[in-house]
Amino acid sequence: MIRTALEDALNPQAIASWKTLPPVEASAKIIRHWRDVGAAECIGAAHGRVLAMAWLPRTGMMSGYYLLPSVGFLGHAYEYRPDLDRQWPDFFMKACLRGAEWGFKLHGHLTAAHRRLHDAASAHRPTSHLPALADLLIATPVLSARNISFSPRDTLGARKTRPHS
Repeated sequence: MIRTALEDALNPQAIASWKTLPPVEASAKIIRHWRDVGAAECIGAAHGRVLAMAWLPRTGMMSGYYLLPSVGFLGHAYEYRPDLDRQWPDFFMKACLRGAEWGFKLHGHLTAAHRRLHDAASAHRPTSHLPALADLLIATPVLSARNISFSPRDTLGARKTRPHS
């Protein structure tokens, strides 16, 4: 059943039709197609959303997986209706816009946090590693204590060779 759903969802005719559409419109079509062929029910809807998100980097429109329309449906779940032919593209575009607005808001928060960290770091001694740590915290999305631990002779972010207990 899963194999059939995948074959139907990723059939060459469907993929060829997506290539003729503007990339964001094709992403909306991918989600609808995923649902229409039963892949959402059999495999899961999230996989279709990931495929739609991956379409934009594949077309060269984006350099990474930045489109998060699912974020745009938060608080608007009643609009997640790929089954509605005429309204679905509009609902999807609105969700993309809300997702982008959320991303820009998050970027603003991270930029402000980075600025505050640098302001706090400037009050310390000139040889402090704190400014470099602030840069690393913003540049690296996920850090563990081990990734940022260092001794006075280590460089920032260098891993110690001794095992941690």
